[in-house]
Amino acid sequence: MILVHFTPTGQLGSCSIETCLLEKSRVPSQDEGESNYHAFYMLLNGSAALEAAGLAHDLALDAARRCYPYARSPAARAGCRFRRCVGDEGGGSDAPEAAPSAEVLELAALMSDLGMDASLVRSALTLIAALLHLGAVELGERPTAGGDPSAHVAPAAEGELAHAARLLRVDCSSLRAALCCRTLSTAEGVITIVHSAGRARYARDAFAKALWGELFLTLVGAVNAGLCAGTRAAPSAAEAAPGTPPTRAKASAVSCATPAPRSCIGILDIFGFEFFETNSFEQLCINYANEKLQRQFNAVVFEAEQAVYRAEGLAWEHVPFVDNSATLELLEARPLGVLCMLDEECVVPKGSDEAFALKLARAHEAHPSFSSPALKRAEGFIIRHFARTEVRYAVSGFVDKNKDALPADLVALAASSADSLVRALGADGATPSTPCLLYTSPSPRDGL
Repeated sequence: MILVHFTPTGQLGSCSIETCLLEKSRVPSQDEGESNYHAFYMLLNGSAALEAAGLAHDLALDAARRCYPYARSPAARAGCRFRRCVGDEGGGSDAPEAAPSAEVLELAALMSDLGMDASLVRSALTLIAALLHLGAVELGERPTAGGDPSAHVAPAAEGELAHAARLLRVDCSSLRAALCCRTLSTAEGVITIVHSAGRARYARDAFAKALWGELFLTLVGAVNAGLCAGTRAAPSAAEAAPGTPPTRAKASAVSCATPAPRSCIGILDIFGFEFFETNSFEQLCINYANEKLQRQFNAVVFEAEQAVYRAEGLAWEHVPFVDNSATLELLEARPLGVLCMLDEECVVPKGSDEAFALKLARAHEAHPSFSSPALKRAEGFIIRHFARTEVRYAVSGFVDKNKDALPADLVALAASSADSLVRALGADGATPSTPCLLYTSPSPRDGL
């Protein structure tokens, strides 16, 4: 969301950006027909440009490789384009599209134009390359002495593991250990618990999502600092938290000034209503946001305006509208709203997606905006949204996505990094530093 701030006299003062939702789950996994974030493809397409800039050897990306698991869409890689808006004496114009191989340098130039120093630009590109290598670390299973399967890095992926560790500036053996097992402190000492291959892949993808979130937050803070340059100096290195990049001001902490109440206009660029063949946690969050926006629209345009007409005794014909209050109540009411019940399932012992779906079905079977799939109550639920569309949500992954938790061993690994951007993730701890949804339990939901 972009906040446009005004001075007490009504003049345009500055602007800043706040994060509402970051679809981090897109980094390790994309649905059929979808692509990852364009920065990944820019880096893969830009081998020649990176070679000329002296970065290709360090990033160690194989331009001839058909695809990397985190950027597996060849069509997106081939079609990656962006247009750079530039101003001229006649007003404004669109610059010609950059050739795919040069887009990564165009991206770096834009970051520089926004006031980001060369070290941050290089760190950002390095982290994106590290994520590509991390996603290519194949994790398999082999039996232990006790017969239980244990995760291990496939021999063919040893090189990718080494590249990922080098770019993240962490110890390679420590990265391997944090992916393949976890440690548990007890009164008797530290116990090492070996992961299954599935759990190791979950840890790898969780680490990738957390790193992407940290990068995103850092860049938003840097953009805000650049937007504030003429109004208020960005926080100095001394003001930043220990172990945090100087340019990394939390998005919420880099406001150019503290505006008086009602002295800003918020411009929210939100995803449209989503209804796919398979709808998951991300679609629920996005559609919940649209429900809130629709309710706000109804309150301002229909209810408040017609209340004024009544108060002033004006003659008018009542304008009917679709009231989505019941759907919002279903989603957010305490204690039995869908989101509240999901939070509860995340903290109960052995909470699961299936148990969450069954509890929803029992709690809301009579609700007009809710239904459960026949014979498959444990697999999902259906919500009737304001657009009069019934969306079926598949609950697989809901609990893990809502927890958005990073294993403690990976938090400790990030804290040991020699790279300040990666180390900031360790400083943040296991609590997600970037909102992955528009609602969290401790905060009120009023005003998305």
